[in-house]
Amino acid sequence: MTDDRARAPTWHLAQVNIADPRAPLDSPELAELVANLDPVNALADASPGFVW
Repeated sequence: MTDDRARAPTWHLAQVNIADPRAPLDSPELAELVANLDPVNALADASPGFVW
């Protein structure tokens, strides 16, 4: 008998976020968001178990 908790998962939970920005990505209104995309994505990439 095997312990199911010891096995690696065979599936991934996915989430999709869809946004409809109120301004263009190069606008001053979204400058802070755009400036933080790379750092946030780098943090995600470095997180154990994170899958794109």
